Amino acid sequence: MLDCEPSALQMKYAGLNHLVWVTSAYLNGKDVTKELLAKVGDGANFSMKNIFEEPWDPDFLNALGVIPCPYHRYYYQTEAMLAEEKLSFKEKGSRATQVMETEAALFELYKQASLDSKPKELEERGGAYYSDASLNLVDAIFNNRNDIHVVNVANAGVISALPDDAVIECSAVIGNNGATPMAVDPLPHFVESLIARVKSYEMLTVEAAVHGDKEKALLALATHPLVGDIQIAKSLLSDLLEQNKDYLPQFVSQQGTLD
Repeated sequence: MLDCEPSALQMKYAGLNHLVWVTSAYLNGKDVTKELLAKVGDGANFSMKNIFEEPWDPDFLNALGVIPCPYHRYYYQTEAMLAEEKLSFKEKGSRATQVMETEAALFELYKQASLDSKPKELEERGGAYYSDASLNLVDAIFNNRNDIHVVNVANAGVISALPDDAVIECSAVIGNNGATPMAVDPLPHFVESLIARVKSYEMLTVEAAVHGDKEKALLALATHPLVGDIQIAKSLLSDLLEQNKDYLPQFVSQQGTLD
């Protein structure tokens, strides 16, 4: 968007995996956060392959004041994203089905010893440039480069609204000693509230899984911003446990139901 070398741009990130914000951006030392917000509001595309490019409302972005990642569309443009998901499901099946078909085709290609180019099917999978990010991270650790990478680390007070042992995503200095999180810009309270709610869902889900606790599982689903209704949460939980009972023995062995 800025037509620059990546090394000339520095950005501060804070949030959770798939729920991260760019709180500030600097191009050759100049603050370009507002310029980036304007470009995103004007239709600049920076989505992943697996995210429908619903245009952002520029007035909303100005009010937000921080740059959202494409996944935030599910929270801020729920109806449009749901409509697209339903249409996609009708035409091509669920996202999971599409990915499974793509990966099956890729594995067949990888069996070919003569394969010497990047399969076009990879373009449909999403997750572009993960190989670059992974190798750069290994390089920074092995060679003690103390480069800045965006990684997932224990919170340890970085985001005040979350417990210290919560896993967050933020900018960190990477070297031989691992990741040292950088101080983040203060997050607006409305951003922190969404982060806290999604993290609560994650923590409750972990508790439910470890202990086979159906009540915690129900509370997790009811807490998630995209569920928003107890009866929907109960119905989802019932379906999830039934469809996955072979993989969730800790719940199957539990006596009684939530009905």
